[in-house]
Amino acid sequence: MKTRTSITLNLAGALLLVIASATIAGAQTGSDTCVGLNATIGGTCAPLTNTTSANSGNTAIGTDVLLSNTTGRANAAVGTNALQNNTGGGTNVAFGHNALFGNTTGSDNTAIGSFAMQNSAIGQ
Repeated sequence: MKTRTSITLNLAGALLLVIASATIAGAQTGSDTCVGLNATIGGTCAPLTNTTSANSGNTAIGTDVLLSNTTGRANAAVGTNALQNNTGGGTNVAFGHNALFGNTTGSDNTAIGSFAMQNSAIGQ
């Protein structure tokens, strides 16, 4: 049973990488990366470049991730609604459903797990 689960997870991970690579390959140059429904980094992830934050090395994977970002730099967000309200916070890591959801300008935060630091507006 564990082997089957491991193989399934590995295949799912490989499929995600293929989809992400195909999407990224067709995009213009820039240092922001988005994968997922409405993972837009401030509404500008087609063509995967965030013009309002000057291609600042943000990564958004999941639905509505980094949706409000405008000037935030070097953020990594994975999971539905992760860092959704971030506007100017930078160097944040949010991994999980609603992780750092309410963060707006806080920087240098790490939130791992569903709802981790969900109501933190400015963090550090």
